[in-house]
Amino acid sequence: LPSERPSGPGLRSPIRASTLLLAPCSFAFYTMTNPSTAQTTTRPSRRLVWLWWLLPLGWMVLIWTLSAQPELLVVVSSRLRDMLAWVAHFSEFAVLAVFLWLATRKTIAIDEQAVLGVAFFGTALFAVVDELHQVFVPGRTPDVRDLLVDLAGILLALAVIRWFAAHQKQAANQG
Repeated sequence: LPSERPSGPGLRSPIRASTLLLAPCSFAFYTMTNPSTAQTTTRPSRRLVWLWWLLPLGWMVLIWTLSAQPELLVVVSSRLRDMLAWVAHFSEFAVLAVFLWLATRKTIAIDEQAVLGVAFFGTALFAVVDELHQVFVPGRTPDVRDLLVDLAGILLALAVIRWFAAHQKQAANQG
């Protein structure tokens, strides 16, 4: 019997692309939560610096590729499509903020507040550029609401990072 599931290219390709990035996400989470990978005052060797930047750059390529598609979710209702698009915007920019924070933290010797600032402004700038990029994609238009959802994802991700850092510091002082 033939499959009754929708099989449009817009429905499968984002799932396949995001599946390919589960390993880097897992690696980033492990690196953030493992005490043995804590930031040191010395910079990594020049040969390893570019490896840390592959996470945010690869994620940016994925975001850019997805936003260059004329229509990703063609088989669902418009209300559900909007909700799914906002969830996607929120989560993809939250993940990008974490990746950019991680790359900055591991490769540039600056204090934690500055690392958070670089992660926020770098990710926010990319969110603006990504929305403007949609002017040139047939069937897509930039939307301020999408940008606000992107910013909310960025802020929540960095707030969670800051909260974890504060609690790790408090636990280290008590122990």
